[in-house]
Amino acid sequence: MKTIIIFAFITFFASPSFAQDQIQSQSDQTVGLKGWYRQNSGVSTNITTLQFLDPNIGWAASESGLLGTTNGGANWSIINPLRIFSVYFADKNNAWAVADTSLVRSSNAGKDWQPVHSPFFGQMQVFGMDTLYLNNGIGGKFARSTNAGVTWNISMYGIFAQSTFFADSKFGFMGGNQSLWNGLPPPPKFTNGADFEITIDGGVTWIRKYCPLQENIDKIYAIDSNLLIANTDNNIKPSF
Repeated sequence: MKTIIIFAFITFFASPSFAQDQIQSQSDQTVGLKGWYRQNSGVSTNITTLQFLDPNIGWAASESGLLGTTNGGANWSIINPLRIFSVYFADKNNAWAVADTSLVRSSNAGKDWQPVHSPFFGQMQVFGMDTLYLNNGIGGKFARSTNAGVTWNISMYGIFAQSTFFADSKFGFMGGNQSLWNGLPPPPKFTNGADFEITIDGGVTWIRKYCPLQENIDKIYAIDSNLLIANTDNNIKPSF
């Protein structure tokens, strides 16, 4: 049985006595640090994406299908058995997801999904319900749609991308494997560093930058256009 680890933010924002009661009620499920506890997802397959719109309503993408909760994760149920790798809810009803080999869309809270034309299968990021970004990593292709997938613009980049993340609809960052730097611009040629590219025009063009990390970037997350956090082969490092 897979579990979802939830951090009880009530320990910060609720009264001390209320927070303590909540922690004690979950004492048999506490994991390591105070304030964290396990919640059973009800499925035995991997959970790949977790999203909450408010403290109660949330979804989890899994190989067993889309899971949903209405009570902060205390209970989960399968909304649709479609195998999903990532999901994004713009509101309580409208959502996008990357399924087995396609991009799909729902307008009834994930109960039903309709396929959406896309140029390839890959990582997804959504802004609102109309602007979609897809990155296929290995092939060096990035696709952008501003009309909910009706048409797509495709651009190329020059690295093996493990992860792509946009701080907003214009500023995007891409991290990949460790490689030898080409020397333009400095540091000197053949200096080791992680592959890293940025875009300031929503993925129309990509610019390679030197990243001093001496390991692969597995996942990258942008707090804003200046602050990034990279999850690498060895550990998690605030960087850049």
